[in-house]
Amino acid sequence: METSIMPMKLSVNEPGKLETFVKAGLRRHLLGFDVGARNVRLFLWLGLSLGYAGGIQAADDPAGIEFFEAKIRPVLADKCYGCHSTEAEGRKKLKAGLYLDSKEGMLKKGKEGPVLIPGDVEKSRIIESIRYTNDDTAMPPKEKLPAAVIADIEAWVKMGAPDPRVGDKAPKPGSALIAQGKQHWAFRPIAAGGVPQVQRADWAKTDIDRFILSKLEGAKLAPAAAADKRTLLRRATFDLTGLPPTIEELQAFEADASPDAFSRVVERLLASNAYGERY
Repeated sequence: METSIMPMKLSVNEPGKLETFVKAGLRRHLLGFDVGARNVRLFLWLGLSLGYAGGIQAADDPAGIEFFEAKIRPVLADKCYGCHSTEAEGRKKLKAGLYLDSKEGMLKKGKEGPVLIPGDVEKSRIIESIRYTNDDTAMPPKEKLPAAVIADIEAWVKMGAPDPRVGDKAPKPGSALIAQGKQHWAFRPIAAGGVPQVQRADWAKTDIDRFILSKLEGAKLAPAAAADKRTLLRRATFDLTGLPPTIEELQAFEADASPDAFSRVVERLLASNAYGERY
């Protein structure tokens, strides 16, 4: 039985009412109401004349936005964003490079074609996925959506997929990881830090010692006892050259009582051929 909506009197001087009339008629047709073949042709002709028949539901259409917010966005957030969003990319969980958390991301054409074609249910891959007609692309992967939810998404696509997320742009692949990586200390600007205060100020001879001692004291640990000169020379010589010190080097170091004796040993070892051969 046809549902007649033609008796409504319209004037060409009332474009607002005419647009509302045409949109209402096309929407009823797409949602499954029988409005009659003659009326459908009239709606399509008027729609083309008004320039919006290709997208029945405009992006700012209140009814379409309300439908999206009530029926579509909650499903996307609950069932899709875990693998198809910028947040998923930040967790290194992004699948197929597909973003469903933005309008641009949903309309972007991938390797297998666009995920969503507003107004075309059969060519929108998102519909194929949620219908479970292809085991390789069935989504969500763990369980099929309820029939009522699938019907809502189909109706949303039919009405032109109205989506208020106009300002949200799909990020470039890897952008979330790059942004996350910029927070790593190695990529942050160098900032001057103060030298920490320590309890055993007499033990620390340089600022590096104070940083080390600060961590030790924070962990309630004490520095190891100072090594004797023979042990110290053996450690330095083995570390820098891979060889033990000679008897003459040991005797010379033990006899040197100057404050910079060890510094001069290190400089000598760094300048030796053995250091270059080891490293």
